[in-house]
Amino acid sequence: MRRNLAGFTPRHPFDLVWNYGARHLAGRPALPPNPTRRRHAFKIATAWLFAVGALPTAGATITALMLGGLLVAACATVTTTNFCIPSELFGWWERRVGRRKLSTT
Repeated sequence: MRRNLAGFTPRHPFDLVWNYGARHLAGRPALPPNPTRRRHAFKIATAWLFAVGALPTAGATITALMLGGLLVAACATVTTTNFCIPSELFGWWERRVGRRKLSTT
């Protein structure tokens, strides 16, 4: 059985809702699979959500509110501009490591 978890498979669960349901009603094309960098960004967001949820139980309410606000800001940036900060940072890292590998060979 194939699992559809956002960070570990090419499809986000909401992509499936669109691809197998809503797009037919709207008459729009299917969404493409998520690239690797975007899947890594989903993993960061998942860990971030767990941290924001766990911090209040540890008594760090102010920290949780600050991290939660930053997470909302990052999600709003992706939603409004389609610019994903973690994905871009992963791309920068891949280019940097790739250049370093080329210069040592």
